[in-house]
Amino acid sequence: MPVTAKPIRFPVKSSHLLGGAIATAALAMALSGHINIIAPAWAASPEPAMTGDQDTAAYDQIIARLGTATDLQSRMVAATALLSLADSLGNLGRGDSAIAICDDLLARFGTAAELPLREQVAKAYVIKGIKIAESGRYDDAIVVFDEMIGRFGTATELHLREEVFNALRNKGVTLGVMGRNEDAVAVYDDLLARFRTDDDLPTRKAIAGVLVNKGMRLAALKRYEEAIASYDDVIAHFGETTELSQPDDVAMALFDKMTALATLGRTDEAFAVCDDLVARYGEAPSQIARQAVSNALYSKGTYLGALNRREDAIVVYDEVITRFGTAIESSVRENVAKASFNKGVTLGMIGRNNEAIVVFDDIIAHFGKSPKSPLRQIVAMAIMQKAIKFGEFGRIDDATAAFDDVIARYSEAAEPFLRETAAKAEEFKEYFQKH
Repeated sequence: MPVTAKPIRFPVKSSHLLGGAIATAALAMALSGHINIIAPAWAASPEPAMTGDQDTAAYDQIIARLGTATDLQSRMVAATALLSLADSLGNLGRGDSAIAICDDLLARFGTAAELPLREQVAKAYVIKGIKIAESGRYDDAIVVFDEMIGRFGTATELHLREEVFNALRNKGVTLGVMGRNEDAVAVYDDLLARFRTDDDLPTRKAIAGVLVNKGMRLAALKRYEEAIASYDDVIAHFGETTELSQPDDVAMALFDKMTALATLGRTDEAFAVCDDLVARYGEAPSQIARQAVSNALYSKGTYLGALNRREDAIVVYDEVITRFGTAIESSVRENVAKASFNKGVTLGMIGRNNEAIVVFDDIIAHFGKSPKSPLRQIVAMAIMQKAIKFGEFGRIDDATAAFDDVIARYSEAAEPFLRETAAKAEEFKEYFQKH
């Protein structure tokens, strides 16, 4: 089957946040009475992850020093330090603590009229919504994003508009995760209507990712022609070497367009899009582009196989293996393993059984020690295919040894599929020994 999993579109975090080290610097200077948010040289160095006691102490220090301040400068330092603490905690996987800090910031500064504080409040809403969504509380996250958009949606100030963009995009992503695809498309359309012609270059560049996500939701609704139009919009406006160039988004759009075309049965067009993707980004270093290219080539091989163009499929599988055989990215390695397995099966289908066994041996050698469940499953299937080939050739001892290998590796595996494979190996072993 073709690849159906897309590169994961993580929610876009709020921009313009101070890093954890700079937050520490701001706090240190606030405590010393120097309220001037400029990080010292040491602030650029990595800092250790905070423990629960440490982040509580940091919060207590901020509040003790600045919690009752009334002047704007002190309140701004407090808000900035709280926001950066929340962001750092969120990045450390401490989502509940980050949400609590955001709630405190919103309670303290949510009604502030001063623009610098309003910007911090807007960012706090976005961080809170993201962390709630990451915890699986999607409906609650939508409420937070809606509250933020309701408060700041008509703002004209640049940084506030950026956070409205972030809230809308994250709302769309969250709705998509919930399967509310129609609602997600409506949110993306709202975002595009507000920001498509924005003067801010980073915002205009971020439109590419929105169009890709919109296309994904349209495809999920089986509105493939509209999805293709959204992908074409990305390719046309963000694919050239200009200030708007967004190669990762274009690579994803090309792969998603290929998938939509193939679903419509327009395989020749799908193959042409795959070839375009490889020509543009086949040598690109970015992980997202590499994943898109490996996805596309692997999918092209499976489509060719389904069309009984088996020799052509083998050529494409070889291209996946040649281009990405030394990849370290998990998703790309998985495509290499799947392409290798499909190559082995396809070789067997056209009677090139000895070559098929060599391919299965290569899979076992390259991926046999991987702890990753998808690779373990492919290795198990490769050993099974090899064992069955030996049995068909009358090489019963070799077949028995291969079946025993499956049983030894996977009879007590945590994954049900692998335990089932080990049980089948027992059955096949008995069958070949009796026949």
